Amino acid sequence: MILESDTLIEDFLHREENIKVLEDYMNNPNKRNKEVLDKQFKKHFYIIRCISYFIKMIHFESRHFDKKQRRRNEIYKLTLDKENDNGVHYIDLVVDFKGIECITKNLEEISEDPILHASINNLTEKQKRILYYIFVEEMKDIEVASVLGISQQAVTKAKRRALTKIRKGLSHGAGAIS
Repeated sequence: MILESDTLIEDFLHREENIKVLEDYMNNPNKRNKEVLDKQFKKHFYIIRCISYFIKMIHFESRHFDKKQRRRNEIYKLTLDKENDNGVHYIDLVVDFKGIECITKNLEEISEDPILHASINNLTEKQKRILYYIFVEEMKDIEVASVLGISQQAVTKAKRRALTKIRKGLSHGAGAIS
């Protein structure tokens, strides 16, 4: 305890204002100077206690958080992280699909209806690509805009025009069949 109080006093005396208060008391040891010195030392001691409290709190809370995270990770392990009967992790058995591309990249190959096929052929390449991304790849307009390097409004406008062309083509084609 003596070592702690020595460092506490040394810390207290590192500040000029505290040295001045101590010198005032040493030169004129009256009740008022003593109260000022006591008040200054109590303030310093309170600050040290608060800092010590926060340091301990951070230390123990970080340990508690780490334990909680480890426990959560152990309880809620991903299914793919588990081992099968042979000792192989399930994730190692998953096929890597990065190199495999989509079988078809255009709308004409997808549509089986001849009228729809003819309507799709009337679209521009840009409109075909936009509809492909939206309806086949199930991308949102903002994602398509990002892929094509255009604005979301341009994608929405092109999609609307393309669908209008397809509707007109289908209505004309349906009228020709009947």
